[in-house]
Order: sequence, then structure tokens, then C-alpha cells
Amino acid sequence: MLKFQEENTYEERLALYNKVRIKCPNRYFVIVEPATPLDPSISKTKYVIPYNMPMSSVINEIRPLIQIKSHHALAFYVGPKNNEHLLSLALSIDYAYTLYHENDGFLYITYTRESTFG
Repeated sequence: MLKFQEENTYEERLALYNKVRIKCPNRYFVIVEPATPLDPSISKTKYVIPYNMPMSSVINEIRPLIQIKSHHALAFYVGPKNNEHLLSLALSIDYAYTLYHENDGFLYITYTRESTFG
């Protein structure tokens, strides 16, 4: 379970979703957190993203907020159990949300630092 889910009950998350949904009907609600406490932290975890934005653009906006050097690799995951599916940057946020959002209305994206060779 992610920190956002631990700190907020299902009812609180659902109320937040419904409140923001009224203000921003053409956007999706995304929570981005590190997959483990050992992964680098992020300065902002809640995002309201236009429904037609490609995932590659979403990640390009999120990556600079993660406290990691630019030459390090990150892997992004989605899914009901978090870390379940590697996020394809070719997807649209609309498609990813449709496939992987939780019952509380949020799409949870986790990230982890990946080892690379070269």
C-alpha cells in the first residue's frame, strides 16, 4: 500500500476524487510515489493531468521532480497492486487510466531506480 493510501481512508480518497472531479472534469487524478523507501523521493505526489496527454509527456513532467541524477534510469509501474505492470510510455494517460485506475478514482504510478550498464 502506498503512503497516500495509508494516510487517507478509502472514503477520504473518494471524497477528494469527487471534489476535484467537479472542478476538473476533463482530467485524470494521478498519485506518483516511490515504490520502496529506498527509492529517491519526489517533491510533489498529486497530479491532475489532461485526459489526452501521452504518458511520455507525463513522465517528462514528473521526472525532474524526482531527486535523482539525470543519468540514472527510472522505471515506472502501474496496477492495482503497484509495481504490477511496467508503464509503457507509448500509452496515452486515457488508456492507462482506463486499464489501471483504482476504485477510489486515482491512478497510482510508482517508480524505482533501475540498474543500467554502460
